[in-house]
Amino acid sequence: MRSLSSLSNLSSHDFHSILDFSFYFKQKINKNGYLPQAEQVLQHQKLISLFFENSTRTLLSFKNAIELLGGQVDQFNLDSSSLKKGESFEDTISTFKALRYKGVIIRTGDQSLVREMAEMDILPFINAGSSCHAHPSQALLDLMSLQENNCGKNICIIGDIKHSRVAKSLFRLLPVFGFKIHLYSPNKWLDKDCQDFTIIQNKNELKEMDVLYCLRIQKERQEKDNMDSNWYFENYGITQKDLLPHQWIMHPGPINRMLDIHPNILELPNCLINNQVENGIFARMGILQWIYYEKNEFYSQSSQSAYC
Repeated sequence: MRSLSSLSNLSSHDFHSILDFSFYFKQKINKNGYLPQAEQVLQHQKLISLFFENSTRTLLSFKNAIELLGGQVDQFNLDSSSLKKGESFEDTISTFKALRYKGVIIRTGDQSLVREMAEMDILPFINAGSSCHAHPSQALLDLMSLQENNCGKNICIIGDIKHSRVAKSLFRLLPVFGFKIHLYSPNKWLDKDCQDFTIIQNKNELKEMDVLYCLRIQKERQEKDNMDSNWYFENYGITQKDLLPHQWIMHPGPINRMLDIHPNILELPNCLINNQVENGIFARMGILQWIYYEKNEFYSQSSQSAYC
């Protein structure tokens, strides 16, 4: 049984397979607006979405991905569930299986729940973001946008890296595809995971980058944040004057305007933020295909993406 808890255990072949599926689905849906029934590999299957943390993009793009593949998804309501009555997490997952669900999409601030899902091995699952540890589907959709737009290989991740699950997944994925990662952050938001990457000391060095990847300050994961917002925006927020015409700007969302990024940037042609959101649907379709039906007959080597 295959699941996606993080990118650490995936091979280069796995990454290429998921990307190939993702680009295939995007090409097919952009051309036809839908997938033929023969290619709707989740037809008559139901998954359940188990989100212990808030989400817009990830929640809705998984929903769209599942439905485009012919499946259905139910949203688990924690507040009205038997977990509130003392039911164990394992018994809840076992109940999902007994109710004929074929998989779980889980988002949680508690990394131990992802480990427990993997150890139980009751249903296939996808980690849709866990604490500060991992966000594998976000990293995969980001790679899709980078490849699709021929963005160049020098990328700088900017902001709250210590508390960013997106950054941790990008650390695993991007070097496999030849990207050189640089980091620009206040020292207090650099940790041991940053040791293998080049640390940028000031904004002027950003001019050497091909891609600026901004992060949100993860206030909900910090006990106390004394960061002055004006100081942070001046030193680490990206404005139009910080961005050269050939540079690309990315952000996993949600954006905090006038903190992570100036809103004028969102209208620029080299801003990939909406492209990332769009590719979230197709990358998550690719992940679902890889988990459930990698060897499905409709997929042929001739359709593989040149981007990989």
